[in-house]
This record gives sequence, C-alpha cells and structure tokens, in this order.
Amino acid sequence: MRPAAMLLTGLLAVAAAVGPSGLLTPQSASAAPQGCGYANTSANNGENAGTICWFDFSNYDDTLASSDAGQPVTITLDGGYTLTMTVKHTPTDGLTDVGVEARTTPLETRFAFGTDAYRGVPGSPAIYSKFPGGGNQPNGQTAGLTMSFSDIVVTDKNGAAVTGFSFVAADTEDNVSNESFSWNSDKPIDRLETLAPNGSWGCKNPQGLGTTDVSCAGTGAGASNTAGGKSTALLVKANAPSQFSATWKTPQRSAIAFGIQTAKLTLDKNVVARVNPSDSFDTSITSPENSVLASATTGTASTSTTGSTVILPAPDGAPFTLAEAGSSGSTSLAEYTQSWSCVNRKTGSSTALPAANSGTSATVIPAVADDIVCTISNTPIPHYTVVKEVDEKQSAVPGQKVTYTVTVSNKTGLPYTAENPASFTDDMSDVLDDATYNNDASNGATFSGSTLSWSGALAAYETKTITYSVTVNNPYTGNLQLRNTVTTPPPPPGGVPPCEPGPCGTVTGLVHFVTHKSVDRTEVMPGQVVTYTVTVTNDGPDAITADKPASYTDDLSNVTDDATYNGDASNGATVSGNTLSWSGPLAVGETKTVTYSFTVNSPMTGDKQLRNVIIPGLAGQCDTPGGCETTTFVVPPNFPKVSTGGSAVGSAQLLPLIGGAGGAAMVLLALVTMVLLRRRQQGERA
Repeated sequence: MRPAAMLLTGLLAVAAAVGPSGLLTPQSASAAPQGCGYANTSANNGENAGTICWFDFSNYDDTLASSDAGQPVTITLDGGYTLTMTVKHTPTDGLTDVGVEARTTPLETRFAFGTDAYRGVPGSPAIYSKFPGGGNQPNGQTAGLTMSFSDIVVTDKNGAAVTGFSFVAADTEDNVSNESFSWNSDKPIDRLETLAPNGSWGCKNPQGLGTTDVSCAGTGAGASNTAGGKSTALLVKANAPSQFSATWKTPQRSAIAFGIQTAKLTLDKNVVARVNPSDSFDTSITSPENSVLASATTGTASTSTTGSTVILPAPDGAPFTLAEAGSSGSTSLAEYTQSWSCVNRKTGSSTALPAANSGTSATVIPAVADDIVCTISNTPIPHYTVVKEVDEKQSAVPGQKVTYTVTVSNKTGLPYTAENPASFTDDMSDVLDDATYNNDASNGATFSGSTLSWSGALAAYETKTITYSVTVNNPYTGNLQLRNTVTTPPPPPGGVPPCEPGPCGTVTGLVHFVTHKSVDRTEVMPGQVVTYTVTVTNDGPDAITADKPASYTDDLSNVTDDATYNGDASNGATVSGNTLSWSGPLAVGETKTVTYSFTVNSPMTGDKQLRNVIIPGLAGQCDTPGGCETTTFVVPPNFPKVSTGGSAVGSAQLLPLIGGAGGAAMVLLALVTMVLLRRRQQGERA
C-alpha cells in the first residue's frame, strides 16, 4: 500500500488549492502515484488489487464539479504516465438531485468492497450520495445523480497519448431492491470482477455487458457481516475511453468508486552467490519506446526490486524489456548463469511469460490488468583458477632441487565439495627424463607413474597451495629441459577454463656447455712460447647466467715444471698457483675464447713435456673425447732426426730415451751410431 500522505495531494484539489481556473497545479512524475492509490498486498484482496489505482476523492469539490465546466483533474502514475480528465456532477432527469461526499472504505463492515476485497485503499475512494440534512430520501422518494468523467487522456513521459488502460467503476455499498446503477462510455463496458458473488441480494443480473450502456437493478434487502451475507457488488471497466459516467438511483444512500487499471511489471533480483564479493547488479524495465520506467541495483545485498511498476501496454503489441547488467567494476555477467521465474497475479491471463533460460534480458507483452512479477536469479558458473610456478625458471644445474607451486583458488561464492571437487594433473614425463621426483607433494597430492594429481574441496573464495619438487640428475640423462603443464577438467558450459589466463605450464632449462682446448705447438724448444686456446660454448636451451656460470679449470703443474706463465690469460681467466680458472655467463649459442701462454725454460728444467687437461665445471663437458687435453714436447736445439732403413725417428720419439741420469750418454751413442751408418752406406755405394 502506498503511504496515504503521498497519495492525497494530487486528485480533485479543492478550489482554494487550484486557483480561479479550477485546474490542478501540474505535478511532476514520480515513483509513486499522485491522486490515486492501490489496495494493500494482503492475500485474497481482489483479483485486480495490484493493477487498479483507485481515485482519491479527498479533495473533491462538489460545488466545482457541479458547475458547467466541472472540476479538472490531473493524476500522475509511476513510470511517468499522466491522466487528465474533467469530473462533473449532474442531476438525473425527474429525480431529486442530491449531493455527494468522499468517504473512506469500507463504508461499513457489511459491504464487500474494503472487507472481502480491496482492503487498505488509501484516502477516500468512495463517492457517497448525501441527502440534505443527512439520512435517506424523505418520504421514500427516489433520488438520482450522475458522475461523469470526460476528456479522459493518458500520456507517457514524453507527452504522447497512450491507450493501454481501462477505466473502472465499483459498487462500494450495496445495490438492493428499488436501487439501480447504470454506466455509459464511448467504449464497450465489460464485467471486470464480482465481489461476494454468493450473496443473496445486490447486483445479480447486469444488462448490456459488452455495449456502451450497462445497467444493473438491485435485488433483495439487507446485509450481514458474513461473506455469504454481504451484497453482491459489480466492478465494470471500459478500455481507454475518452468519457465514462455512472448514474445511480436510490431512495436511500449509495456509493461508488472509480479508478484506472493498467498492467504492472515487477523485476526482482536474487543473487545466489557471487564471483567477487563486491559484484553488484543493475536491473531495469524499459518501455517499447526505450524509456527506462524503473530500475534498481543490488549493491552488495542479495536482493533488489524495481517495485511494482505501472505499464500501459502499447496498442501495437510492442514488448517491454526486463534486463540486468553488471554494475561498473563488477565481474562480467558471462561468468554467471541466469534463471528466470515469472508469475502473473492476474488469474486467467493468457500473456506469455519469459522462459527460465532467458539470459540477461527478456521481453514481455502485457495486457491491461496483468500484474507480472519476474525474478532473475544469478548463480556463478563454477570457476576456480590454477596457477603453476617454478622457483627456478632457467639455468638449473645437476644436483639442484627444483620446486613447483600450484595455487588453486575458488573464484566464486559457491563451494566445491568432495563430490564436486576442484582438481588438476601434471604430466611430468618431460621432467623425469632429467630429474628425479622427491616424493614430497603437499596438501594431499599424489604421484603415480609420471603424473602428479590433486583434487579437493574448496570453500567459497578459498585458496589452496600444492608444492612438489624434483632434483636434477647428475649427470644429465635427458633433453636438458624440465617441461611440464598442469591440466584441468573442462569447465561447465559457459565457464572459464581454470588455466585461463594461467599460466599452467613451466619450462626450466638446464645449464649445459661444451669446452675445447687446443695448443699451437706439439714440439717446442727452450725459449719458445706455447699458446693455449680454450673455447666455451653454450649449447643448452637457456642462457647461462652469472649466478650459475659456465666454468673450467686447467691444472698447469705439468706445464710449469718446463715453462713459465706469461701472465696473459684473456677474457677474465685467472691463474692462482698452478691452476688457471675461468667462469662467466653465456647467451644461448654464445662462445667465449680464452687464451694464455708459457715460455719454455732455458735451460730445460722438467720432464720435457707440457701436458695439461682442462676440467669443465658443473653441467659442462668436452666437445669430443680428448678435446680437453694437450701435450707439447720440449726438444733440444738442432736436434736431428735419425733415419733407419728409410724410416726417420723424430726427436720427439727419442725424448723418452734422453730423460733422466743417462741422457747425455744416450745422446752420444745416438750420434756415433748415425756416423757409422752413414759411412757404411757410402762404402756399399762404392
């Protein structure tokens, strides 16, 4: 029921309020009707309680209405509609004229209007005949009067005339023997509703229904306060008339009420749960002309309503639109499912109602007297996200522990249960070719074969974290990459895949490089320089970083016994004692070259061999067998080659014979042998 204080100011203003012209002061459209009111929302309160706005005659001026001009009236309805008309009170030929006064309903508890139905109508909806001095007509004479409403026009918020309404009249007292009502309109008049139909008196047999003139003579006499004993009362209507009148004849007193009937739409919102706790939903009812007639927003509440909104159906049957939208900053409605539930409070209406799966908007073509209430419920599409991370994204080395972390988050206000769990699997086959699982999965995750799996319940908005790790094999055994991707079951229809936007896959490259060592001389004499060249190449899948650099060492102890380091190592290599070291980062495919040199001692001081091997650091290896080792022999100056039977023995081949204490004797023996051989050869030729 609308508050009476809001309803009484607009209809039928007294002359003092309207000024000399008799016109009501124009009123702006508002969310509540001005000048009429509805019955309350209690159960069984009339078939059309929600759609008839009964005129409030509190400000009716019988003197003004009885003038030739009549009393102008303006009524505003929610939705921006405005009703204008002129009210006149005229006598009935041959009958005593009486005045009328406005009265609240029910007039008495023994009358059906206001007791059996249409309870709680605010203001004074009844026009009650009033004899001079009060009471009934003297000497049993019959009195009569006519209340007429002319120039009836209803316009929308843009001022355009609309016709989707009915003009309604109702008997609010009783119509018994020797009394009668008649109604006239420029549009056919039909029965709308009958109150106390089982009463034994009242309007029992209306004549002319479906024509522009309808009458009903009263029957019986008396009434009681019981439903069955009350007088039968008739409600009639005419669709979009420009004029309507009611005449009643009575030797006593009678009363009648008038109103405007429209259709009504209500859009309620029900939020079952939210994707984000701050999500808000806006709802609206829009006319065929694309005017928003009513709107509401939930904010963070679970419900909202547009309220019962007056709808004047379009004459061409154009639809009205009921819709929802996400408020600014809220989650997309694509992450919700919508379910519609609509009822029509008008018994027997044939209006098609929106289907349950209408989505975010639905249309309806109401008829006059429809009172349609739709509820749109939003339920989040079950949605959890999975994000997978690895603590070492690149440059892992043999023996290193690599830890994976998977975060599973419920993104909605709906729980995942043990019967409908969140879950993921991780195929680790391309990890285990290079690493070994550490059997340390947390939070109930399990490992079978090469697959790690997890499933479990998640409360609304809950997050769970699962960790597990592997240790990189030493030495390497696979393709130098730890590559794995978490997968999840497909989402429900319309749902977002858990790994979007992700990520759900990780790749950890393993450090790998190759080294190669070469020397510029295989034989050297005292005083000469020997130069070493070492190349280091990153042939792995990822860059080698400074925190896990490529490296090698060169043990020079079997070089420095015969030679002296020249202090010229390049590219950052260093020498400490008898060890040369180098380390550094390498881009993928990059090669760095290190050179360093020694000068052979004179006189010779060692074992006459410069032999050394570089040792690659962790994750490195020689490019070929023997590719990390070199040997250079030290020979005396002008050391000849010995030829025997066409074969020459190189000085390097003799070096093992001249080492140690007997070296000088052996050299002398070799020289004598060569002289004798040459002489023998010369004699044979002679």
